[in-house]
Amino acid sequence: MPSWTLWLMIGLALISAISLALVWHVQRSLARERAIKSFLDAADGLERDLYDCKRRMQELQQWVAGIPSEGTRQVSHLLNADVSVANALKLVLSRRIWLRDQHDSVPLAELKAAEENLANSRLTLAENMSKLEGMRDELERATGQLETANKVAESKGVLIQPSHTIH
Repeated sequence: MPSWTLWLMIGLALISAISLALVWHVQRSLARERAIKSFLDAADGLERDLYDCKRRMQELQQWVAGIPSEGTRQVSHLLNADVSVANALKLVLSRRIWLRDQHDSVPLAELKAAEENLANSRLTLAENMSKLEGMRDELERATGQLETANKVAESKGVLIQPSHTIH
């Protein structure tokens, strides 16, 4: 085999190795960028969900406070989401700061795990809000039934006293 052929094969092998290394590096960079974008999208979504949760809980708190019962007034303060939502938003912000400071050095698996954690938090929040809405629906039905019973009782001259505690 002539020497120029050997040098050509060595050159092609070297170019192939460099090309593979370059492709691997680009793929890894793209995967990191996708993971960062996915993490930030999940953080944005969780923030939106937390603000929506706070708004819905405030609405429910106002609605419950309007029910003329000592028990509902006692319970309405439990619906105050200001502190819990503020703490959750601080955690989201701390994760964003972590990403800002560590985005170049954090392993890709850790980025993906952090994004999955945010996604799981969103699912848990959605499940809890769904349960809360279900409880509101039940309370609305019960309130409607009580109002109907009061109207019937009034028409018969009977006074129904609401309970002062909720169990």
